[in-house]
Amino acid sequence: SLFPGMITGLRQLSAPVKINSLYPNPASNVIHSDFYSDRNGEAELIITNLLGQVLVRRKLTVTAGENRLESGIQQLDPGMYFLQLKTENGYDVKQFCK
Repeated sequence: SLFPGMITGLRQLSAPVKINSLYPNPASNVIHSDFYSDRNGEAELIITNLLGQVLVRRKLTVTAGENRLESGIQQLDPGMYFLQLKTENGYDVKQFCK
């Protein structure tokens, strides 16, 4: 092998949920997320602070393919946060700043 220690021949599996973008970042009152889901169904949006404390938890219905979501964040103090989108199949997380 050209690269010792590298695992080759594995196929990259597509993610069941993928946050493509979060904007604006930094955000003030609203943050938009564009994300992909591999199936129709229930999902959950969770916003946590850097300590992992859940500040926002919202149930969603997603469709297979591209989705767009708007979340009000006016109640959050200025700082760094994580936005997580979770389905029964998997999750993705992105960081944002307010």
